[in-house]
Order: sequence, then C-alpha cells, then structure tokens
Amino acid sequence: YLNNKIKVRRGDVLAAWSGLRPLVRDPNAKNSAALSRNHVVETSESGMVTIAGGKWTTYRKMAEDAIDTVIRDNSLAPTTPCCTAGMKVEGGQHYHPNLAIQLCQQYGFDSEVATHLAHNYGTQAHELARWLS
Repeated sequence: YLNNKIKVRRGDVLAAWSGLRPLVRDPNAKNSAALSRNHVVETSESGMVTIAGGKWTTYRKMAEDAIDTVIRDNSLAPTTPCCTAGMKVEGGQHYHPNLAIQLCQQYGFDSEVATHLAHNYGTQAHELARWLS
C-alpha cells in the first residue's frame, strides 16, 4: 500500500480505524508552548489528581504514575510495590498460543475468525463463542 504503482481499491479494504490523540500542555513545564505526546499527572489545589494525554500502549505506566501521585500527595504507605506490570488484562488468564485452534475445533469457527477472537478476547473468547453458538 506504500507503493505508488499499486492502486488500492475500496473493495481491497476490509476495515479501517482512526482516532485522535489530543496533545496536552504540561502545567509544570517552563515553556508554556510545549505540548506533550506523553501523559501528564497533576494535582489540583483541592487535591484532585488528574491524568491527561498518553497513549493506549502506556496505560499501565499511566496508572502507576497516577497512583504514585496519590500516594505521594496523601503521605500513604503502601504495603506492597506496584504490581501492574505483571497483571494480566481480562482474558489473559490461562491464555495459550493454541487458543485459536481450540476455538476452531470446539465451535467450528473459520481460522481467521478464531484467531481474531483469541487475539482480541483471550480466554473470554470461549464465553463469546458459547453465546454465538
């Protein structure tokens, strides 16, 4: 698709997705015109912690930074270190690389459909498959 000699037709496109990522101005930055593609965590005078900006791929770091700010601002003493890096997202528990094959065998899905379900829903794909069957 990056080659000018190949013409992409509408029928060649299976799906499209787009999104907007707003840039945030760091209120603590010295340069007021500086915009950040990263996230910014700020505590208001009333003590409310706000997080803005960031990327989907850094949601764990964003969560950790927000919680660390709450801990620092409120002089809290956590009993364990942050564990978000090792936590599995919903559907990640008991995930295995052969999940798509298992979905094909158990529910008769086409391999492309089974792979999509396995990659997007993890072990929750079984529940979705039961609902679809």
